[in-house]
Amino acid sequence: MQMTEVDEMHPWRLTLNEDLPLTEGIAPSGIEQPRIDIGPVFCPASEGVQVEATWEGTDWPALVTKTSNDWTSVYSATPLLSPELVKRIARRAGVAVRVDGTEPSFVTRNLVCVHAAVDRTETLHFPEPMRVVDLVTGEILAAAATDLEVAVPGPGTRLLQTIPAQ
Repeated sequence: MQMTEVDEMHPWRLTLNEDLPLTEGIAPSGIEQPRIDIGPVFCPASEGVQVEATWEGTDWPALVTKTSNDWTSVYSATPLLSPELVKRIARRAGVAVRVDGTEPSFVTRNLVCVHAAVDRTETLHFPEPMRVVDLVTGEILAAAATDLEVAVPGPGTRLLQTIPAQ
């Protein structure tokens, strides 16, 4: 990916291309963007890449993806991307995303921890049928689930053990 340096101060804000699957439906308010000027800024050349977002008020690429046969490269001019956008990038790259929502979560091979500020339902996905047990209450939430909706009372956290179903 070729980069160009723009040696001037510019607001550190992005405008998403809402016509593309990666950024479609993500509201600008969904990305926390500081109201500061930075410079110089770096812009990838727009040839051979998909421009997902531009620097606000310009046509300078700020978030781009480049897809090859077996990999996808992502360049972001800002580290402040929305959780939904990061999950979409991960899914496109083939990462198994176990928790649908964007609230804080922690996932390992045997544990899923989900947090909620307010009451909500979280959808979990597993690559194979899993027995899911709430480690605090001992409640068995599923005997053999590949998809599971879990009520998370807020404010609160649920710690779940996942075990391959027998």
